[in-house]
Amino acid sequence: MSVLKGSETNESAGVLLEEYTANGNQAIQLGSELKPLVADFSRDGVDLHIQGDNGDFSVVKDYFSTYPGADLLTEGGAKITADVVSRLAGPGPVAQSTSSQTDVSPIGQISGASGEIVIKHADGTSENAVDGTFVYKGDILETGGDGNFDIIFIDDTKFSMGPGGRAVLDDLIYNTEDTANNGMGISLLQGVFSFVSGNIAKDDHDSVSIKTPVGTIGIRGTAWSGKIAQLGEESLFTLFSGAIVVANEGGSELLTIAQQSVIVTSFSIPPSKPFV
Repeated sequence: MSVLKGSETNESAGVLLEEYTANGNQAIQLGSELKPLVADFSRDGVDLHIQGDNGDFSVVKDYFSTYPGADLLTEGGAKITADVVSRLAGPGPVAQSTSSQTDVSPIGQISGASGEIVIKHADGTSENAVDGTFVYKGDILETGGDGNFDIIFIDDTKFSMGPGGRAVLDDLIYNTEDTANNGMGISLLQGVFSFVSGNIAKDDHDSVSIKTPVGTIGIRGTAWSGKIAQLGEESLFTLFSGAIVVANEGGSELLTIAQQSVIVTSFSIPPSKPFV
């Protein structure tokens, strides 16, 4: 993954590898020409461009012509949902021209930062993160080969990401006076992560949504870690305390014992049986 700034691309130096055509919101099966989990996504009108580190790219024609869009299925068994694709591709021209990051309140703050960390905001801007940098709903967080950071969210949830990571902060609503609408969503795409639940999960664990390309993580007042692997490799999820449910289209497994782990290889293949 090249940690590009904002909408910066280098397609002019690359070769068109493959062209796909969207059919409404029907899932699109991608080939092996790129590694989508670590590729750069961008918009060209209603077309979606997916670009590798060397500048070579594939195009999905008419991807943004319908809403909601289509999920992308990789040859290695991962699924990138339409909402995540839209986030990775950045804002459309109307959204980019009418909003700025100062229009919204931060949902957390970076600490323990080291190495290369880039935040791509929902308004199309980007910045290099250091200790004290604020994060916002819709942010895409990417680390280089030496990047590490922690985030403390406004509900005291603690999240960490290691080198070569990529995550999307889908949503966070936290109101201490009225908890009915509180919720949190994070999409983990690549790398090594750890997560310690905060007040939102303590009030209602079902209001926290953790998505990965190979399944979802349901939490129960929990501390856990995960490694989201490259295509064709094994992703690993380990429980430290509490309980988690790892689920996908193939089935689900409940982890309730500290240091239990499961391995997941595809969104359509059941997780392994828990092991220590």
